[in-house]
Amino acid sequence: EWNHIEILFPIAAYIVPSVGQLLYEEAWNKRLGTTGLTAAEMFMYAETQLNMSSDVIPTIVEQDSWIYDTTRYGKPVKGRSMVCCVFVCSMWKAGGLFGNDTVNCGELSNLDVYDLNVFDKTKMNSGRPEICQINDPENQNCQLVGPYTLNFNNYNEAPIYSHMAEKCPSWIPGEGPDYWGPGKQQGTC
Repeated sequence: EWNHIEILFPIAAYIVPSVGQLLYEEAWNKRLGTTGLTAAEMFMYAETQLNMSSDVIPTIVEQDSWIYDTTRYGKPVKGRSMVCCVFVCSMWKAGGLFGNDTVNCGELSNLDVYDLNVFDKTKMNSGRPEICQINDPENQNCQLVGPYTLNFNNYNEAPIYSHMAEKCPSWIPGEGPDYWGPGKQQGTC
């Protein structure tokens, strides 16, 4: 429940300030257009200055243009915050794969990246290079290493559309999570 987060996050950040800064404070400040506010201050700011319920803060779309405090080789620097799927999406975006569609890569997950219909279907299944077929004959994709076969549901099936993964239904009261997103058959939104 959100009311637990409103209580626990400020307490955790008070006890270990670096935890709040590392996990959510800088990102939430970006969403509110503020800097340096603690979780408690952001909740108050959202409610009083923006007339916004504090539980909306984490749902504000991550913008690819946001620059965060980070480190490189142990020294503080400014840069984008990326995990593997965001990096892949950013490379595709820089290469023009999304055309005129507005895609914020920070909103995509691993599932979104491999679900996108961007791969050459003629290079899948029996069209895979021989080395792929030899190393993992049952896999529709090309997997050269690893003791386990990775089979992806809905691989290469989702169309690209503007603002994908930005407004996702995730919880239906009384029913539980809903991972069926617009433009997709199954998986994350």
